Amino acid sequence: MNIFAERHDDYYSIILNLPPSAKFIIYILDQRGKLNRKEIEKITLLPKRTIGYALKKLLKIGLVSKREPERVGRSRVDLRKKYYELSV
Repeated sequence: MNIFAERHDDYYSIILNLPPSAKFIIYILDQRGKLNRKEIEKITLLPKRTIGYALKKLLKIGLVSKREPERVGRSRVDLRKKYYELSV
């Protein structure tokens, strides 16, 4: 799903008013799918604080959702890691 190509008027106007870091994170999540904060840091090379601020804004307006990792059978999964993905 490419939210930039679809260009819904509602989301387009919201995205225009976001800081550049939040727009960059939207782009990365659109291209790569769900990622945790460490992966976002590695890909974007943005500071942790900037990523936190951008994710907080994106979660608040509902463009991004936070998910817990999925367990498959009895596999061990670090439940502290949260994954972020586009919710539109």
